[in-house]
Amino acid sequence: MKKTFLILAFSLSSLTFFGQNIRQNTNMISISKTSEIDVIPKEVQKKQYLNFNFVNANISNVDQASPLRFNIYKDEMEYMKNNEVFYLRKTEDVEIKFPSINKRYTVKNYNDNLSYFVNLLDGDFKLLLKENVKFIAASEPDNSYGSATSASYKRGRDQFFIINDQGEISLVSRKKKAFLKLFNKKSNEVKSFMKEKNLSHKKRKDLVEIVTYYNQL
Repeated sequence: MKKTFLILAFSLSSLTFFGQNIRQNTNMISISKTSEIDVIPKEVQKKQYLNFNFVNANISNVDQASPLRFNIYKDEMEYMKNNEVFYLRKTEDVEIKFPSINKRYTVKNYNDNLSYFVNLLDGDFKLLLKENVKFIAASEPDNSYGSATSASYKRGRDQFFIINDQGEISLVSRKKKAFLKLFNKKSNEVKSFMKEKNLSHKKRKDLVEIVTYYNQL
């Protein structure tokens, strides 16, 4: 797969796609253009997305809604202009809301890398979800009885993250003991609540309930 990235400089007057009035943080709307020569069929490439269609979204600090889609595999927010796909430049703490699908993305710095996360819960402790799609390379058969497989993409295991009241972002460990340490002095209360309600921190719905409980302590 070959990629060519061209950074485009736009004046505010030319950014009609994003609305007429940019209130602040104009660096957020700098654009990277992507063009690709791909041997992978388009139907297979669609698996990089949960939703391949462009859906109206609201970008923080931009007045007008814009049709966007999220490429999970590339970790890029995309939009179409003149039949070409463009990427939004990632800017920390920018939020992108998709009202029709009730989904909200935010850009956070994790391990010195800006990335998109799904915002699941606000509060003293915030709960985020990192969606995952993996590339599966094409393979040749090991012997005459085997068969070749084409390159593809498949959903990987999503990861949960917590931002504490100090603004520190941490991966939610699948180990219960490590998970409870995230709550510091209130870990015993959280542990008791999980036991009482029979909750697992490995399940999305349960995790939302656990963090909601902590925020109410």
